[in-house]
Amino acid sequence: MKKIILFLIFSILTFKILAQTITGHIIDSQNQSVAYANIIALNVGDSSFVQGATTKEDGSFSIIVPENKTYLLKISSIEYETVYKETATGNARIIVLKEKNHQLSEVIVKGYRPIIKHEENKTIFDINQMPKIENLTSKDVLKFAPGVIINSNGDIKMAGKKATVFVNGRQLSLAMLE
Repeated sequence: MKKIILFLIFSILTFKILAQTITGHIIDSQNQSVAYANIIALNVGDSSFVQGATTKEDGSFSIIVPENKTYLLKISSIEYETVYKETATGNARIIVLKEKNHQLSEVIVKGYRPIIKHEENKTIFDINQMPKIENLTSKDVLKFAPGVIINSNGDIKMAGKKATVFVNGRQLSLAMLE
């Protein structure tokens, strides 16, 4: 039993001795800490992945690497340019990230008005928002309005009550709707 415990302790100590750490601090050009930046340790020769970490809220990081040698650190974060730094195990010191300058060549803003708008005791139905209405009569357009019912007598009702139709603020009679 003692041999097993000694073997486990020796194995853990050997692993701890072989493992090395790279530490450092990431800041921006205004000397503000960059939280949650990605830090990746790569092999210098072939850029293969070794270990990764993220910075803490104070911008500090610590990566455990398997060997005591030089690594290529890749540091990236949203809104900052990616930085590559070759460093040996130990303290990588302070690494400064530069802000990315995003300049858009063009911005297009599109807005749409609602087809139906409710104001006080009236419902406004904007037919300009409807596609292909050029060949429709006023009565045909009203058939598309929600809640509007045109019965066989030609009466227009909305919510069970007789409705009055206005176009551009002018009241229309049933004859004008034809």
